[in-house]
Amino acid sequence: MSKEKLKFKISGKNVVYEGKPETRVKDLMDILAKMGVSEEIVIPTFRENIKDEGKYTNEQIKDLFKNAVQLRLKKKGKPADKVGLSKSSPATDESEKPQKITFNYKGKAFSYEGLPSGKQNALIQLLAKQEDITPDAAVEAFRQNIKDDGDYTDEQIWGMVTERIQSRQTQNGIVKESELPLPTSDENVSSGYGAIDELVGMSSKEKEDLNNFIKQVLQEPPSDVAALISNNPHLGGENADGDHHVTSRIAGKIPVYCQENDTSTKKLVHITPDITFSEFNGIIEKKFGYKVSLSFMEGEDMIILDDDDVLSMFLEMQADGKKLNLIVSKYIQRVGSEIHCKQMPLSSTTTFSLNTEPEFSNGELCIQNVSTFTGHTLAVYCCSFSSDGERFVTCSRDRSVRVWNTIDGKNAVMKGGHNGYVLSCNFSPKGNLVVSSADDRTIKLWSTKTNSKTSTLKGHEDKVYCVQFNPTGEYVVSGSCDNTVRVWRVDSCSKVATLKGHTLAVFSCGFSNTGTGKYVVSGSDDHLVKIWDWEERKEVRTLVGHVGTVWSVKFSNNDAYIISTSMDHELKLWVANTGACIRTLAAHKAPIHHAIFSEDDKYIFSCARDCVIKAWRVDNGEHVATVTGHLNTVYHIDIKGNKMLTASLDNTLKLWTITEKR
Repeated sequence: MSKEKLKFKISGKNVVYEGKPETRVKDLMDILAKMGVSEEIVIPTFRENIKDEGKYTNEQIKDLFKNAVQLRLKKKGKPADKVGLSKSSPATDESEKPQKITFNYKGKAFSYEGLPSGKQNALIQLLAKQEDITPDAAVEAFRQNIKDDGDYTDEQIWGMVTERIQSRQTQNGIVKESELPLPTSDENVSSGYGAIDELVGMSSKEKEDLNNFIKQVLQEPPSDVAALISNNPHLGGENADGDHHVTSRIAGKIPVYCQENDTSTKKLVHITPDITFSEFNGIIEKKFGYKVSLSFMEGEDMIILDDDDVLSMFLEMQADGKKLNLIVSKYIQRVGSEIHCKQMPLSSTTTFSLNTEPEFSNGELCIQNVSTFTGHTLAVYCCSFSSDGERFVTCSRDRSVRVWNTIDGKNAVMKGGHNGYVLSCNFSPKGNLVVSSADDRTIKLWSTKTNSKTSTLKGHEDKVYCVQFNPTGEYVVSGSCDNTVRVWRVDSCSKVATLKGHTLAVFSCGFSNTGTGKYVVSGSDDHLVKIWDWEERKEVRTLVGHVGTVWSVKFSNNDAYIISTSMDHELKLWVANTGACIRTLAAHKAPIHHAIFSEDDKYIFSCARDCVIKAWRVDNGEHVATVTGHLNTVYHIDIKGNKMLTASLDNTLKLWTITEKR
């Protein structure tokens, strides 16, 4: 059986890895051994993640963990008896002698007398005492002070810090009884043994010196970073010899490691979470001294970083502890009115190119831009017509939901908005409500009569990327980064179904169009399209074919077909009742965000990061037209009769008329 993307939850963090379901127990133990967690963490983590955990006693779980630790030590060439596996057996080398240990923290150097073997644990103890400690601050301090850190990922470093924080809280009586780890049968911790002695094996004098050091750090005023940099112009990236080193931590900033394509050259920049793509791109170009194209690898996918939306996703992954290198490549060239942007190959087989195309028509359709709507101040992610086409609803990165008049362009902002980027919206069939979802994990219903919120649906555990009413308006379906699809009843605001089957984030979902919408289709970051019978709470079939994230899925109006779009630059047309892929359309030269059928199901319209809209015949896949007009990524399309509406990263919406010539 081939490997697949699987997930563990460890100390509240999701750890995604490639493995096989049948080796899940071994994989979990290997990961825990690599993280270096204590036995008291192992047992509750095992029981939370392993379905048939009841077959294992606590003693068996501990034996599995000890075997994994010993095997790991053997592979690293270290004798197992040098490291204790329980809390009461500190790992120390008797031949070591106390010496002066120095930590660099917040731009200052502090020293204490202690054993070299205890340096790592002493640093973890120090970081755990910081009230404002963040994952980024912990990782940077660890890598700056522990030189032999190659075996630890960012998540593992942060895991050690949080484990120590929990241990301190438990010792101080802060943690509630329900939050404590499950006790082991042979747990034996001396009540008189201090936390640092327990971890490091220090003498009372060494412990006192380190506690004084920690107290000194805690009482220090915040560093004046501007003054530090002015006094040492090399503090912010490279030293006088041109060697790379980690900069002093600036609160709230995210470290980004930039790797020059086809070289081992790396440079570090620190940026704020609210930076725009234009500002970020300028910083990178200044750092490298030439115009750049940016990308990064997410699993097997190469993601082109070319707009605010992708930058936000990249920074959020960095802040969550996912260590990603930003790949910096040369070559951006502009020729006339066309843009030619090529990503240099990551390897001999991986290339990317993006070309903004001229308009094209085979003479079958006439597509004309009749209006451009402005009002949103940031990217417009989604748009949806009312059933009569006289109004439409939009949502944006500017956190607003707006309802517009199609004829005069007047709009009203819904009152009491989301606390985050609004990612999806939809008009109810009756036109009295609109629904929206956001990265604040909520779904909101709004009255179009009062322009105010009527209710908030809560239950998703991560960003909610998509929402849609069913054909009668009685239900709403939603998809989330928590990997689930959920169905909600509108009148009671209650959840009626949770559909689990995707292993990664769900980016698109929608009801079938006949009757009450018996079926739901969903598309995910796991590259799969799934069809569900939501009333029966079961998966009907999985459609396999895409090799990249599936950005959008949509039933045809007669429910005979499904169209899907992907990061792999392809549209796929599927037969809904068999799951067969009957056509692949690959003419966009960039990731495709959305596709939709015309009302008569004769045409498919698609939009992508190449800034264009394309039209295709359903019956033979012929490319009918390419339409230009937007200045940046086109995220979404909706169609009502002969009207087409598009939403873009250029902050605008465009209204088009579609006329069939033959």
